[in-house]
Amino acid sequence: MKKVIYIAGKVTGEDPGLCAAKFEAAEREIENAGFKAVNPIKEVGNPDENWKTAMRICISHLVACDGIYLLPDYSQSRGAMAEVLLCRALGMPEFCSPQALKDYYVEGKRSARKQDSFIDYVHATKRKSLTTINSFSLPLELRVAIEDLIIAYDQMEARMDN
Repeated sequence: MKKVIYIAGKVTGEDPGLCAAKFEAAEREIENAGFKAVNPIKEVGNPDENWKTAMRICISHLVACDGIYLLPDYSQSRGAMAEVLLCRALGMPEFCSPQALKDYYVEGKRSARKQDSFIDYVHATKRKSLTTINSFSLPLELRVAIEDLIIAYDQMEARMDN
């Protein structure tokens, strides 16, 4: 079964046509590398959608994925940064190129995982990540939703370990 990879990047404030093209190009790269891509532009389906509604849709798709693919502009996006924060809290790998995906999943090179300056905001443990969520400049509703997802994931992991 193919690994499912979510695409994260800047959407808000972008030209809808150029933004869709940017995400579609990444989708093709991921699929050409042998993975299934989840394109949030297609999942939301409406470039005029309210940000909070769009984030709820995106997060519901993100948590079902195996990893996240970061577009070069992801760090300029509050939504993409929230997605990265959630992925790190859940221990999901991050990638910035199709080759990194192949290296990680096909070649087993775990060093392919993306690390960058955002790591300053997110700590290695889930408990520290929960603290980080509260201090990060995200709307309260989104912070609560992320915390709930992390708690639910931890409970699911605990049940699987027993």
